[in-house]
Order: sequence, then structure tokens, then C-alpha cells
Amino acid sequence: MNAAGWGSKYVPVINGSDTNFSQPYVLDYPHNGFPTDKPRPQLYVDNLTGFSNGSFLNWSGIIDTQEWGADFGALP
Repeated sequence: MNAAGWGSKYVPVINGSDTNFSQPYVLDYPHNGFPTDKPRPQLYVDNLTGFSNGSFLNWSGIIDTQEWGADFGALP
């Protein structure tokens, strides 16, 4: 798992369509999918596998297919 807390480069992308704050919906990548697959795997929304008590997110419970990152700036 890549996430180690708020200083991590990878975080869950949370869907704000409901008021479930302890296990919100997050963007998820298919567990058996690879970026090179044709056709490309479809992303879907699923409940967060970790949990939150409202102010603290339990990073140890989040699976890697629910963690996302971004690189900003010019591409080399």
C-alpha cells in the first residue's frame, strides 16, 4: 500500500454525492485490470475500504486500487 498519511502522494478520490462520511464512495480501479488491457478497464465507484471517524482516516485499510495521484507541470 502506498498511502502513509496526509503527507502521502496517493489519496482516495472521494465522491460527494451522499452524506456517508465514515465509508464514502470513492473512485476504484478494477482489481484484475491493467492499463494496457484493450478495451481499457472501466473505473467504478465503490465504498472506501478504510474508515474515518470524522476527522481521521484509517490509511491501513485502504486498498491500492482506491488510491490516486497526479503529476503536475510539463512532461519531460
